[in-house]
Amino acid sequence: MIFQFIKDYNSKRWTIEVMCRVLNVSKSSYYRWFKEPVSKRKQNYEVAPNLLNRVFIHEEPVKACVSDLTYISCLDGFLYLTCVLDLFDCKLIGWSMSDNMSASKTVIPAIRMANRNRAFPKNMIFHSDRGSQYACKQTVNILKSLNAKQSMSRKGNCWD
Repeated sequence: MIFQFIKDYNSKRWTIEVMCRVLNVSKSSYYRWFKEPVSKRKQNYEVAPNLLNRVFIHEEPVKACVSDLTYISCLDGFLYLTCVLDLFDCKLIGWSMSDNMSASKTVIPAIRMANRNRAFPKNMIFHSDRGSQYACKQTVNILKSLNAKQSMSRKGNCWD
């Protein structure tokens, strides 16, 4: 019933996002009901192969690192935290926090810090999800410049 109301009264002033917030319903639930994706990708990025293949234990430092980005809700909006872990000892070797979600403010500084803390050897595997911050040219280029092999999880599989 609420979703039908949102569909019927959606306008420029009362966007789906605003109506969902006001009516206290999930935007993703509305789109699931409407059978449409929450958003469409603006750019199609090339997806790196899954080189890690769920092998999360490594015998040597910096043979494989994993990274992810998360949102932290604050009074003024969101902060975005990016972490890089070394799978050898599961230690945090790089991180960044920003109020901007762009790769240059999140992923790139975290990769640079990780490389400063533990120099990336040639062919080190850098594994992440398929998020735009990891798939964009900036991230691909910095990993290439560090001689790291980029690896990405399978679509929709958080366990990778």
